Amino acid sequence: MRRLIPLAAALLALGFTACGGGDSSSTTSGASGASGGQGSQGAAGSEMTASEFVDASIPDEIDAVTQAVESNPSCAGANTDAGSDLQVSVAIDAASADQDTPISQIVADNC
Repeated sequence: MRRLIPLAAALLALGFTACGGGDSSSTTSGASGASGGQGSQGAAGSEMTASEFVDASIPDEIDAVTQAVESNPSCAGANTDAGSDLQVSVAIDAASADQDTPISQIVADNC
């Protein structure tokens, strides 16, 4: 029994380290290493898929929504500022949508 407590504590610590390390490294790689690639996808923001949108940096996500709104006449006048209801709704819907769904379709559904 005495061996199980340190083993459980070590596994728990290892689990927290793995979770914490994965989050910070993915955030770091998303912000630095992948931002160049995502930037090129952000340039064609309305062609971005839901999975690409979720993986993109926040500035690229904002640009993608802004470009999709500008290319959709039914979204004229929509607020695309960072943190706006539209940006938040699109982010939530993109996270739960089929990964191949075009972000332009998700934006159109939220206008």
